[in-house]
Amino acid sequence: MRVTTTALFAQACRYSTIGHQRLNNVLMFGSSLPPLLHQASCTSSIPRLVPPDMNMSRPPVPASAPKRFIVPIQKQQDLESGRRALTHLDTKRASDAVVGLDEYNDRRQLPKCHPGTHKDLWERITDWRTKRNEEKMFWILGTVGVGKSTVAQAVAEECRATGTLFAAFFFPRFDPCDIRRCLIPTLAFQFATQRPDYKQLVINSLAENPNLLSEDLCSQFTKLIARPLRILKVHGVFGSRESLAVVIIDGPDSCQDIEAQHEFTKLLRFINDRSGNNSELPILCMICSRPESYLKTLFFGFDNCIRKELLVDDDNAKNDVGRFLLNGFAEIRQRFPESFDNKNEEWPLPDDSQRLHKEALGHFAFASIVLNYVGDVKKHDPRNRLTTCLRSISTTSPKVENPSTNSPRSIIASPKVENPFRALYKHYDTILSTVPKHSLDARRILGFCALYPGNGLSTSDIGNFLGLDGNTFYSAVEKLHSVLAIPKSPDTIAGIVQFYNTSFPRFLLHSQEFTKDLPEIHADIAIRAIKWYNLWIEKDCILEDKSMCSFDPPQATWELSTLDKVGPFSAGICWEACCRVSGPNVTRILEALSTFNFCHLTQENSRDARGLTKLINWLFSVSVDTYSVALLV
Repeated sequence: MRVTTTALFAQACRYSTIGHQRLNNVLMFGSSLPPLLHQASCTSSIPRLVPPDMNMSRPPVPASAPKRFIVPIQKQQDLESGRRALTHLDTKRASDAVVGLDEYNDRRQLPKCHPGTHKDLWERITDWRTKRNEEKMFWILGTVGVGKSTVAQAVAEECRATGTLFAAFFFPRFDPCDIRRCLIPTLAFQFATQRPDYKQLVINSLAENPNLLSEDLCSQFTKLIARPLRILKVHGVFGSRESLAVVIIDGPDSCQDIEAQHEFTKLLRFINDRSGNNSELPILCMICSRPESYLKTLFFGFDNCIRKELLVDDDNAKNDVGRFLLNGFAEIRQRFPESFDNKNEEWPLPDDSQRLHKEALGHFAFASIVLNYVGDVKKHDPRNRLTTCLRSISTTSPKVENPSTNSPRSIIASPKVENPFRALYKHYDTILSTVPKHSLDARRILGFCALYPGNGLSTSDIGNFLGLDGNTFYSAVEKLHSVLAIPKSPDTIAGIVQFYNTSFPRFLLHSQEFTKDLPEIHADIAIRAIKWYNLWIEKDCILEDKSMCSFDPPQATWELSTLDKVGPFSAGICWEACCRVSGPNVTRILEALSTFNFCHLTQENSRDARGLTKLINWLFSVSVDTYSVALLV
């Protein structure tokens, strides 16, 4: 027998206490009751629904409002249990990850997307959200500071402004959270605050299983997000591509727990497998991250995914950063008119602007930090603060002028000198902390690239020079893909290893954590250079008795021809590298030099004659007697 809405309401009122409790908690949306919910209403002696045509405490829903439906409420004891579970959901979520909360300082400090920047990316995102296509997952990858988080926040804010159902999770960069504990509760809580019908479905799920939040990520996602959204889709809530729910996850690379990484990648595979064009899962999922190796392996294996990399050296990105700097300095001039008496004065000077732009490339974070530092309203000194920035970027690698004082502390900036890039270095500190402290191989690679930039050596050349085979090399740099360009091809010209931005090697040479390993790194590079230089000039021996020139040659570890590059490189840095060594490691250098065949040196192969003079001076400075020096050379 069909029960009319009036009869339902009258029957509910007979149960005054329980009835009023239930009436105050049901959801009154939609213009008609779905058949499924009519059936649910007729099977209980106590009504579970309030007809939408009754004038209760809520105002009538406009006819133009999105279609919603009424969700059946569980038994009273289950409802109370569900409320407690929802409160538990609130405590489990990461409040820092909710977009727009004023107390979330990291979100407020992010720069807004500058007008006119990332045009190609925005067009791609718009097409992805509005046009019917197969891909429902979008991966934005890029190194530190290229604008990934800013784009993610802008997309979230646009969803909120247009009324699109969305949930966003921004991983805290400097305060790691337990992704297994808070990711799904955070997303579900945000969905629930936007749609009461979704909220009731979540309450029902939590009432059925109060321990749901202790299950794995895939189970939480299925029961708290996928299943409720599918129910909404069945009842016509998601009628077009534009109306699909959007999930934004930014910064999963900051999660360093191996088990949590494994569970997160398992979740993404789970979502990808269920997000095809014919899938009932009404979700568009955007992930923004650094190009960590495990994420690259994951996403490049997805067919149902759009991938967009933000490159530091991309021409469009560099032009965007140039406009960003130009407009930013113009705003600073307006903010401090008293600092610029001459309105026609060109500030910054063209050469200074060019230096900053050349340093920044497409690195939005670098440009933003410069503008924030120069335009600090508390300091009120834009001219001098710009000078400080320019001085801090004048040198990217240490120059050893006084070998006798060549200690780690002597090549880094004094702690009393203000560092304009402290905020950027904080990000770099987090990345460096992911490298195991016992992994000297990773630090040797970083030190080599920082101390000898622009070396032109390929991956295999560097591996051979340092005595690292392919597996050891790639394992050592696994955590460094966000700051170091590590090509797949080991032997081609495209295989050159280099930093994405010169600010990172500068950071390394300021970092106490890194510089404590510098003495060992200097000594290792010097010894390797001596051996490779010795091997390279062996063919030029002028002695008749070649047996007098025997030595222990270095072994190539990559099985690739490398001497033609590594030999000349070693010749160019060998003596300088020796002069950078101090302390107990001097003995190791002297032992290596004692095996070097100076008789092989000729005018043609001696790439650094001036360096040889420095070497002799260095030998005397480290208290080597004249007789020993004569024996060496």
